[in-house]
Amino acid sequence: MKPLLAAPEQVIKENTVFVEQAIQYFENKDWDNLNKIPVMIDQNGKTISYFGDNTWDLTHYVDAKIVSKKRASFTHLTTTSLLQEQKLLAFLGLFAVGTLRQGATIKTTTFLERNINLTQVYKYIESIKADSICVLNHPIQFSRFCEYLKSLKMCGRYISKLIVALNWIQAIRNQIPIKLSLNRPVFARDSIT
Repeated sequence: MKPLLAAPEQVIKENTVFVEQAIQYFENKDWDNLNKIPVMIDQNGKTISYFGDNTWDLTHYVDAKIVSKKRASFTHLTTTSLLQEQKLLAFLGLFAVGTLRQGATIKTTTFLERNINLTQVYKYIESIKADSICVLNHPIQFSRFCEYLKSLKMCGRYISKLIVALNWIQAIRNQIPIKLSLNRPVFARDSIT
């Protein structure tokens, strides 16, 4: 797949096919076919990274003078369902257009930062032995997650980034198979700092 960096209409159409396949394979838990979907393709058409890879190499799509991090890592989870769920979110963040994102352009730095933030959330989800981020739909589980964040004594700015990542998932829940719907009032940073 080719990232949507001011992509021509043809690239967007090609990517849409892969996005639809990824969602279908995810919903059917067809991990073998999902893992074969190309994620990164270089300018010569050679696949650099596949969905199933533990690291997605974005080297060909970042300016090395500006961005030092060039790879998205998925080595932190051992639970297959959680790993595939986080990868699907990353994949959709990169390649889906329309209501998932405003416009067809995504900054690689935004993608990488969101993935790092979701990694922290998914580590927690795995630690409580849940099989989906949607466990946070339950108010008690979300409250426990907030308590967990408090226990880490993270700065409010970093916690805000985690919540922004969760809000993004919630905002696109009608277009994706991951139905995160946090049952909470507008999140106040003071509630966990």
